[in-house]
Amino acid sequence: MSSTGLKVQSSRRRSPRKSTEAQFERKIAKHLDTLGIFSYHVSEKSYMGIPDRYVAGGRWIEFKQAAVIHGLTPKRLFSSGQLKFMDTFLDAGDTPYVCILFQFSEGEPVCVLQGWEEFREMAGKKWINSYIRASGHPEEEWFDMVKETLE
Repeated sequence: MSSTGLKVQSSRRRSPRKSTEAQFERKIAKHLDTLGIFSYHVSEKSYMGIPDRYVAGGRWIEFKQAAVIHGLTPKRLFSSGQLKFMDTFLDAGDTPYVCILFQFSEGEPVCVLQGWEEFREMAGKKWINSYIRASGHPEEEWFDMVKETLE
């Protein structure tokens, strides 16, 4: 066999996903329940792009999880249908949110919970690790994050 000059990159540099999106959503839903805020998981199959969770009062949350090595552009986490629905709900007077779990190869994951309008302004720019960590909340702060944002 001849040498091709190709190099195989070790997977040790990849960020392991320590939690699934469903597990993450359940943790946030539990905080909503503890706060007495009614919500339910949306399992709409007819319309691709409907946010993951409806929260009483015309609020919607789209959950994402992302493995981060050096940084990422969060808009890339969303399908075109999801982007469309979030904008449509916002234009109709509802309040959509994004809730993203950023997981790193080293250190604890952090969560960012933001209103869609605020998120949309920065979503197309690359978020580097230091920005994500400064903007995010470790798991022990999630209850307070949910309370401050949605109560």
